[in-house]
Amino acid sequence: MSGKFTFFLLIFFTFLPSHFYLEAQQGNPGGPARRSGQPYLIPQTVFVGDKARLVVPLGTAFAGTAAFVLDNSAELPQTGDIRIHRLELEHRGGGGTQLLVDFTAFAPGDLELPLIAELGVSGLRVNIASILGSGSEGLVLSNPAPPLPAPGTLFIIYGTVTGIILLIFVIIGGRIWSKRHLGAFREKWRRRRLIRVMGKIERRLRLNMVKGESGSENYGEILALLSGEFRTFLGYFSGLNCRAMTAGEFFNLSPLVLSTGETGPVLTGEYLGTLFRGFDRLRFSGEGIEKEDVFGILDGVKLFTDTLAAVQTAPGATSAQGAHL
Repeated sequence: MSGKFTFFLLIFFTFLPSHFYLEAQQGNPGGPARRSGQPYLIPQTVFVGDKARLVVPLGTAFAGTAAFVLDNSAELPQTGDIRIHRLELEHRGGGGTQLLVDFTAFAPGDLELPLIAELGVSGLRVNIASILGSGSEGLVLSNPAPPLPAPGTLFIIYGTVTGIILLIFVIIGGRIWSKRHLGAFREKWRRRRLIRVMGKIERRLRLNMVKGESGSENYGEILALLSGEFRTFLGYFSGLNCRAMTAGEFFNLSPLVLSTGETGPVLTGEYLGTLFRGFDRLRFSGEGIEKEDVFGILDGVKLFTDTLAAVQTAPGATSAQGAHL
């Protein structure tokens, strides 16, 4: 019998009665089992078919034994119910030594691990739970695995958020830019649209009179309609409340538009005052209204709108003082 075998045999019979015929305690690895120097399982509850680790504190009995790692299945002890995957002897600080046994059990209940010949250690027992068992251990399941996102999900989310932020910046920037650069264009387009609408009203009333659809008794209604629409037009165009102004107040109205050239007397307040006095004379004097008088008023409105349209298209046209264009 060699000296090495005699040494292991001596250690075996000395250490075995007091330490290793103990069942591995199931519990928190940092709990009472570890603090008392007893073997413990990781995880605390091991089910059939799960890989687990048995940690066996050896104290200072094997402090002189060299650390090793065995992971070759041909060199590891096996039984019918337990398959050992790895053995490791490690030395920890303070002179402590522990044995790590990685295994998989294929039967539930109290099982005994095979003899570990490298250290002469036997009698290690583990308690394996069954998921089909009736006890509380059989009802303990591991936490569900977190759901896996589909490939490209994060790219889609970040891309969508980035696109929305960029779109908001583009909209804000576009509004600021349009107010600075497109304000004059929108205002010019608004003026031309108002002039076109007023021109259509004047032409429709003129056409009705030419066709004879309006008798002499309806000339007053035509003048009332034309006066109201023309005042509304001037109000939108100038920014003033022209519907509440008298004919005399129009004489004090500043020219609506000034251009680089001469605009003539048509766009002045004097012209508008004279025109609205003609409206009032025909409507409220009590005299008979002739067709030629109504055509004369229509001609005056047409001359004003045509002149205003021509001035709007002229380069350098600017708003006059007092007119809010």
